[in-house]
Amino acid sequence: FGYQKYKEQQELIEMIQREVPNSLGEKSWDWFQELANVPRTLTSSLFDFSFGLRQGSVVLYRHPKEFKEAFVSQFKPFLADENYEALMDTVMKHPDFGLANQAKVAFTDINAKLTLREERYMSSLAEKIPLIGRGVRATNRAYTAMANKLRMDAFAKSVKTAEDLGLNPKQDEILLRKMAMTVNDITGRGDYPKALRGIQTLLNAFFFSPRLIFSRLNLLLPVRYITAPAHIRKEYLKTMGSFAGGVATILGLAKVAGFDVELDPRNANFAKIRVGNTRIDIMGGFQQYLRIGAQFISGKYISSSTGKFITLGEGFKPLTRGQILARGVESKEAPLFSFITEWLGGQDPTGEKINVPKEVLERFVPMTAMDMYELAKEQPELLPL
Repeated sequence: FGYQKYKEQQELIEMIQREVPNSLGEKSWDWFQELANVPRTLTSSLFDFSFGLRQGSVVLYRHPKEFKEAFVSQFKPFLADENYEALMDTVMKHPDFGLANQAKVAFTDINAKLTLREERYMSSLAEKIPLIGRGVRATNRAYTAMANKLRMDAFAKSVKTAEDLGLNPKQDEILLRKMAMTVNDITGRGDYPKALRGIQTLLNAFFFSPRLIFSRLNLLLPVRYITAPAHIRKEYLKTMGSFAGGVATILGLAKVAGFDVELDPRNANFAKIRVGNTRIDIMGGFQQYLRIGAQFISGKYISSSTGKFITLGEGFKPLTRGQILARGVESKEAPLFSFITEWLGGQDPTGEKINVPKEVLERFVPMTAMDMYELAKEQPELLPL
């Protein structure tokens, strides 16, 4: 029963697949995807507990109780496989799990293949690297455990809220599906648009977190709200209102405390708290889209170094709207493709000449380790933060 039954099913499926002849092209594509995802998996490893304040940040302000329980639950699975299996067992034995699964809540698993794993950990090869692989798997367990518990609890609360309003989601497939889409969006695992589902594996290889991208765009653009039933539309608005209020409160307190906070959305440092040379982004993945949108619509951007307004398309080597969008796409590339982009352009994002060995190394070093190293050099007093 529960997770043990699921594991047995997965092993049976894999056993059958091993017996089915695959073409050389299919095997090569599978290997390419695994290898292409190794850098992304490695950079996301080593004590990276970022799910809560990145993918799950929207839930923090709207459902703090569920967020707290899920956040605490990730640390035991980090320590051992059996703890992860125990947590997954509680998720799969939840009274509403069958309903959530039917509605297509985006549950993931560390033992699944590619698209059924969390986006940051889509290469099982990285877990097989001596010594480092153990850290990768441990971080994957923690990350996936929190994601699944948060999605399950948020969905269960949504079902109860709907029933309290006199609705019957268990008998309304459209409402049930919309509820699952809401949960997926607020936990950073948005659904692919229908037009792109045929190239899902390609998008997974090209972008660092395509589902996170779609989840943020779904929450920012009005299409989701307009097409949703009244109950779901209100939930979207309440959730985003809570998120906006929470972010505004933190930024306001930081400003009062004397920290540098940029409030103009056309500036690259918009909504970031600046402490010396360190910038703290509390927007959970929304900041870049708001900034790009403001620059694109206004036709201006503010230099983060000089503070001067610059009109798009004017001056020496002018920046255009197309380049603004292209930079946004480049910033979301997976490590392998971001290296190819920089290598072809001959320079890194800061405009400096590309240092190939340095760029290759950075794509295999965990982001947390890199951040800690840079802080230790520049502002060691911020290491606890």
